[in-house]
Amino acid sequence: MDPHAQPPVVTARQGIAGAVWRSALGRARLFAGNREPSLKDVMSDPIVRRLLASDNVAVDHMQRLIAEMQGRLARHPPKGDDEPPIA
Repeated sequence: MDPHAQPPVVTARQGIAGAVWRSALGRARLFAGNREPSLKDVMSDPIVRRLLASDNVAVDHMQRLIAEMQGRLARHPPKGDDEPPIA
């Protein structure tokens, strides 16, 4: 093998690696200034959608579950850090 040979150039637009790269770049922008992404941003992320699909979880089911939990938390907010964690 030639020690001076250059590795092949692979662009970020090729295949699944390109999709992951573009998604990561988009998420990196979300965290500029330590901003947490919105739930809408997270749920629209292609990697999150693929993960849900690989676990046979429908996006609309997950969104209903999240909405239900938001409602429960609004009705019964956490009391503080002095409570033991839920097991």
